[in-house]
Amino acid sequence: MAENVDPKLLEGIAYFEKMLKVMPGDRTTLEFLSVAYEQLGDEEKQRTALIQLAETLLREKDFDAADAIGERLEGFSETDAQDMARRIRSVRNPVQLK
Repeated sequence: MAENVDPKLLEGIAYFEKMLKVMPGDRTTLEFLSVAYEQLGDEEKQRTALIQLAETLLREKDFDAADAIGERLEGFSETDAQDMARRIRSVRNPVQLK
């Protein structure tokens, strides 16, 4: 994790983590958390937030935004991130299920 973390960033994360419990799948909350975790250097939590955000975007049928998140997920080597990136691509282009 990043050193010398701004306490306001930690406060924001705590607030939005509580919001996510009240409103699971909230797009704005997940967007904030993915950026905040990235700033914090917590790749695992960032990846989890991005996957949840991608699921929300697919549910909302916001495929352009989902594509952008899919591109970010491709940067992770973990299976869950790669699986979600493939799922996003398959929704956009069902012929290419690879």
